[in-house]
Amino acid sequence: MLTHGLVRVVLYGMFTVLQIRFCLLALAGGTRHGCAMISADPMSEAKAVKKFLIVSLLIVTNPACAEWVQVYENDEARFYVDPATIRKDPGVRRASDLKDLKKPDRDGTKSRLAQREYECKAGRSRILSLSTFSATMAGGKTLSNTDDPSAWVDIPANTAYAAILKKVCTR
Repeated sequence: MLTHGLVRVVLYGMFTVLQIRFCLLALAGGTRHGCAMISADPMSEAKAVKKFLIVSLLIVTNPACAEWVQVYENDEARFYVDPATIRKDPGVRRASDLKDLKKPDRDGTKSRLAQREYECKAGRSRILSLSTFSATMAGGKTLSNTDDPSAWVDIPANTAYAAILKKVCTR
């Protein structure tokens, strides 16, 4: 869900990019007509474009926009994978997974979003990044973030992470 302020930043950024493109086209044609509406401060233009690009990326990469596929469920949680995030590299695969808790844990976490790396043949994985959230499906407030890769761990058979491994490695 977009907030009013976020919508204003996106619209302002789009307007600024259009102004810059219009001015560049006018200058390429040998005229300065239309360039007066662009700020005299090139730094403010650059900042506006930078804000627009950052906000656009946040909207596009928002976990809520992901196409989560449920791969496992137990008494504690539902487990999802976003197939669009599966990347194949020599010897490993990477993917985003989401653990949606049925009851919040002690610190209020309702969901965990992880970027993991998998060694399919060895049947093991490691966390590359992990974020916890106050609402389901990686929503609400971000409670914690870590980008420190974990150690490799073997994935036991007949578990949620075995189901995720199967989904990631058979795609």
